[in-house]
Amino acid sequence: MKKQLLIFVFAIISTTILISGCQQTPGTTESKGDSPVLATIDGTKLTEEDVRFEIEMLPEEVRAMASTREGRDRLMENFVQKEMLYREAKARELQKKPEFEKRLKDLEKRVLIDMLLVNELEKSVIVTDQEAQDFYNENTERFIGPGAEGEEEKPLPFDNVKDIIKDYLTQEKQQLVFEQFMESIKSKYKVELNEEAIEKAFGPEVSEGGPGMMEIPPELIEGQMTLQEEAAPEPEEQKQNTPGEEKK
Repeated sequence: MKKQLLIFVFAIISTTILISGCQQTPGTTESKGDSPVLATIDGTKLTEEDVRFEIEMLPEEVRAMASTREGRDRLMENFVQKEMLYREAKARELQKKPEFEKRLKDLEKRVLIDMLLVNELEKSVIVTDQEAQDFYNENTERFIGPGAEGEEEKPLPFDNVKDIIKDYLTQEKQQLVFEQFMESIKSKYKVELNEEAIEKAFGPEVSEGGPGMMEIPPELIEGQMTLQEEAAPEPEEQKQNTPGEEKK
């Protein structure tokens, strides 16, 4: 539970720093209509509208934690801490340092890109339960879970893995939409790469490979299910029990 709370705190602080870099900091002395004031920090009002907006920016698992009493209290504590940290930074005039404008510009770029991709990818990609069911039916052997005591391993029920399958198919669709979108805007921008300068900056050797963006993680449910690779190597014990099989 402590580990979850640490993740919760980190996500809140990281997300609110990212958001506040490109808009007015949540919490303002100006009235926001009928939105109830949840807290006041040295005259600055933190409204329900502010809090709900920032909660929507948090990862789904962190938003779920905010539905508990402990999570709610931690949420409010961190919003208050963030406002105090913001005021302390302003009091020390950190916004006047040259680094500030550079980092602010980077934050603006990241937020705008995120908004663009959310608009282009998330809203245009839908995976139905039927698509998930079809994928499960065609790949049942990839969702093997432990059987009851004394029984062999068997495929997990579809309902146990439906959300995982939908997440995977959503990522696949989003990747395709992203590639199509990049192709559609590529001609609008002139890009010139200075290969000589790039080689000097990064070195001539570039590692290849690495994990793909849309691969299903090797363990989808810790301790319950392992994604079985279609071309998985034969177990060593089985190889020893079938000598000469490769010669056939």
